[in-house]
Amino acid sequence: MKKLALIMDSRNRQMHSDWPKGIVQQIKKAGEDAVLYTFCCAANWSRDQEYNNGEYSIFHLPDLSDFDGVILDVSNIRTRQVAEGIVERVRMAGIPAVTLEKQVPGFPCVAVDCYSAMTRMMEHLRESHHFQNFWLMAGPKDRDVSRQIEASFRDYLKSQDILIGEADVCHQDLDIESGREGFCKFMERHRKLPDVIVCASDAQAIGVCEELKAKGWSVPKDVAVTGFECFEGAYYYTPQITTVSRVGEKMGAMAVKALLSQIKGRTVADVIYCEPSLVTGESSGCHVTPEDVTAVMNRRIVERMEINAYREELLALESALMQCRSMRSVAKALSEHMKRVSGSAFYMICDPRLERYSNAIDEGRVGNIEEDLSISVLSRTGLPKEMQVVYAREERERRDPMDQMVSGMFPLLDMDVAGDDMLLLPLHFGAYAVGYFAFKNVAEHLSKQVYLRITLMAQRRIEEMYREKKVTYMKRRLEALYKTDSLTGISNRMGYQRDGESLYRILRAKGKRTVALFCDLDHLKEINDTYGHRAGDAAILGMAAALKDCCGQNALVSRTGGDEFVVLAPYTSADELEVEIEDIRMALRQHATARHLPYELTASIGFAISCNSRDETLEVLIHTADEKMYEEKERHRRQNLTLRSQGKMKNKSWQMV
Repeated sequence: MKKLALIMDSRNRQMHSDWPKGIVQQIKKAGEDAVLYTFCCAANWSRDQEYNNGEYSIFHLPDLSDFDGVILDVSNIRTRQVAEGIVERVRMAGIPAVTLEKQVPGFPCVAVDCYSAMTRMMEHLRESHHFQNFWLMAGPKDRDVSRQIEASFRDYLKSQDILIGEADVCHQDLDIESGREGFCKFMERHRKLPDVIVCASDAQAIGVCEELKAKGWSVPKDVAVTGFECFEGAYYYTPQITTVSRVGEKMGAMAVKALLSQIKGRTVADVIYCEPSLVTGESSGCHVTPEDVTAVMNRRIVERMEINAYREELLALESALMQCRSMRSVAKALSEHMKRVSGSAFYMICDPRLERYSNAIDEGRVGNIEEDLSISVLSRTGLPKEMQVVYAREERERRDPMDQMVSGMFPLLDMDVAGDDMLLLPLHFGAYAVGYFAFKNVAEHLSKQVYLRITLMAQRRIEEMYREKKVTYMKRRLEALYKTDSLTGISNRMGYQRDGESLYRILRAKGKRTVALFCDLDHLKEINDTYGHRAGDAAILGMAAALKDCCGQNALVSRTGGDEFVVLAPYTSADELEVEIEDIRMALRQHATARHLPYELTASIGFAISCNSRDETLEVLIHTADEKMYEEKERHRRQNLTLRSQGKMKNKSWQMV
């Protein structure tokens, strides 16, 4: 099965839906053993270049050596380095390629004969309507199509001995708002309207018509308006726009025919022209028959019903996404709420670090993963080699990916039925690549223009979740720092005050008694004075370790002062408490021995057990344990500090182990 790739950018978030549709139709019509993978993005509508770079990440996904041929549309890729990079990768892969609209040296090109089409448009306006005064709203100067349209416009009027000044031509983008802006520019240059305003796109023409209506003029009564590069929405506009026929599907079919011919070793012309036909409408003053009006109305009714259905699905999806708390739930929402367009299979494949860090936060782990959670660890140049299948649904049945890891697209995204197609769209946070979406067998639905919208909605929700989890993580980290003793890692006085009272109330509510241990490390000042503060730190660490190891997971162990420690835990029995205190003393001795400390490590320990009387408080319980600790400490003070080094001078050769 031949794998064919189509690489294209959208235009102002409007996908060139006709091209993949025409390609797939031609594959099926010709009975070719081929499938199509469409890599599309929306990188030319935002002024944020970082965002656009993230969109371009989808072009890094395919290993072009896995494909038998590629169809390229670089005409809409505004970042020159990106377009040149794609072309270079195709050359390096050594596979046949065909370009659309824009010629690239060494590759055959399928292009619209815009020069001839504009000539026919001008002949119609001049010969059928006898227009004398013309304005041209051309497209961007860097587009081949725009240059052809302007050249044809000027050449035809020159042949008619009609002079065109620089004020009669302006260059605008091809969207509706640019049409409005272009008309306003014309009116700044001229005092009166021309006979006709010729536009380089139907969207421009609609923008001009809307601006004329806003200023009180009528089309075509006061001025005629024409479009170009017909798009489906213009068919329903009133007045119906005079334009040229849609040739996108035809171009797609011609491109795949040329590509398959190359794959089979046949010679293909350098340029293959596709000629559109003139479509007359009311905007130029042409007569529209009742049959035409009826057909338009019928199509408009059906279109409106479909739009309403999609709008309801989008609203439902938007609401569902707000409830999502994981990437899987986002993918599931897309699959379930957009059943009309999600295709025969749907996949969401992501950088595995997102899921891993998300799980770490959800599970309450706040270890040293701050740097890993930074967005800067994600890729700015493409996708990581190893990716995680977050969600997979095939033939209406969800397939549990079980955190499947994949390297590259295949074999996961293999298609084995001739004429199958797959749409692949990027998932990114600004310039940082995160993953991608894959929709199978959706070429027939692309004209609905919902895919870029729904994936953007999903992308925003995933980014929101990621940032929410980052905030949660940072709050936990700050809270941990606020409540944690920096030397020992156990609770500090603030942590004890916040969590101790809570633990005491919980145990009391459950009818359980609380035991409080008040521990004071013996001779810490003498240790610091004799051996230095590093030795004192070693003693403090030994005390904390002994308490954590011996008091159990249900205990709250806190360092409430320099040499003071408090433990709160559920009380079990006097025997177990006695064993626990002895275990603490044993652990202190073992700590000193294991680390070759030049002093004995001992502690004074007092304890108190709650009776859960009405007037009892935690403060009273701790005070009782504190008093008992001081009784024991007084006994210890009557004893001399036992030193292994037999002297009072600092042992400067000692190092903490």
